[in-house]
Order: sequence, then C-alpha cells, then structure tokens
Amino acid sequence: MKDEDLFHEMIDRNIEIDVSTLPKSVQMEIEDLEKFHAARDWLNYDLKFDELEMNAKSYIFSGEISPGLYKKLLAKYGGLYD
Repeated sequence: MKDEDLFHEMIDRNIEIDVSTLPKSVQMEIEDLEKFHAARDWLNYDLKFDELEMNAKSYIFSGEISPGLYKKLLAKYGGLYD
C-alpha cells in the first residue's frame, strides 16, 4: 500500500469553518496544514496538527474558541470527533 492510499485526504472539506474568525496563530497553523497537505508532507502535517490541537485548546481556556469549534477544528484537520 502506498502512502497516498493511506493519506489521500486528511482534511475533511465537508466541514466548514470561517477561518477569518479564528485567532491569528490558529489561522497561520491552518495555512501551514493546507500547504503540508498539498505537498503530501505527512510528517510535518502531523506535527503541525499537534500544534494546532494544543494551541486551540489554550484558546478554549481564554474564551477565544468555544469547545464546539475546537472539536470542529479537530474533526476537519485531524479526522477526530466524527
């Protein structure tokens, strides 16, 4: 089995998120995820996703992201919370 078979689509394009409403650092992480995804650079994609997950969680505690939006981000970019 080839890598492209395993990771054909890491981003769930069916989930809509208005990225412009997110904190700037999260916007930049999403931009990086999109670039890594397009390049099929799965190692850096996974590392950046971990960073997104950690930073988005901190924004829940500061009230800048709701728990629901946090779950939506993880579902869209990490395939979690089906």
